[in-house]
Amino acid sequence: RGRLSLSVGVDITNPTVLTLTATLLDPQGFPLRNAQVTFAADFNYMTIIQKDTDPSTCDPKIVRITDDNGQAHVTVIAGLTTGWTRLIADAPPALNISTGITVTITGQGFISLGTPRIVPSAVTF
Repeated sequence: RGRLSLSVGVDITNPTVLTLTATLLDPQGFPLRNAQVTFAADFNYMTIIQKDTDPSTCDPKIVRITDDNGQAHVTVIAGLTTGWTRLIADAPPALNISTGITVTITGQGFISLGTPRIVPSAVTF
């Protein structure tokens, strides 16, 4: 079976910045290259950008292409609104799989008590 997994990291020096990495593997466990992964946020106040690019060209939803390792990366920047939001990674529509994480945003940025929890941690297809 194939698998879509999501990992997340908060920048310790700047807690308003979160990095998401989606990894897509084929049924044999090999990286699925050149596949579209769509990242989206429930809050429109979130900014999702291509990793290490100009945040002035951003959207609350962005499509990235997986690399040779089957990974797609984005950077998420917290907005001014506080509360809970869900960040989602969707595989190509033909695969019909997605995974996500719920994060808390405070006035200081993303807050997590321990490691952010991803439910489910991976999805098989």
